[in-house]
Amino acid sequence: MPAETPTETLTAPPTDDQLTDRAEWIAAVEKIADDAEAWATEQKWFVHRGPKEITEPGLGTYEVPTVLIQAPAGRFVIDPIARYVMGAEGRLDFCVFPSYYYFMIIRTEAGWHFETNPRTTARPWTKQTFLEVISELARMA
Repeated sequence: MPAETPTETLTAPPTDDQLTDRAEWIAAVEKIADDAEAWATEQKWFVHRGPKEITEPGLGTYEVPTVLIQAPAGRFVIDPIARYVMGAEGRLDFCVFPSYYYFMIIRTEAGWHFETNPRTTARPWTKQTFLEVISELARMA
């Protein structure tokens, strides 16, 4: 019986336009992480940033930050999902532990906003909305 060997899918390297798109997407995710970290730190909550590696067709493999927030109300994570998602220009999930209930943070031409799952309401990415979503997620923990 022949030995099994791992297979790899060969993909074309990203084009210059795709590299530009990837760099812009990484910067946008870093801005969300910066905002969340600043707003949580103002509340005197513990914040930890860590790396997440994502591989997407057309963008290749790249690294973006995740954000862990430990607040009195619970533990929350901002988890980047992908740049290329249906109906949007990017998606992150904002989750609470241990239930892992989440709001999506969606990017559109109009900017970033929170959406529930399933999509029923959209609220802008602002400090006030961030704090409101923390409270709502805490009730879902």
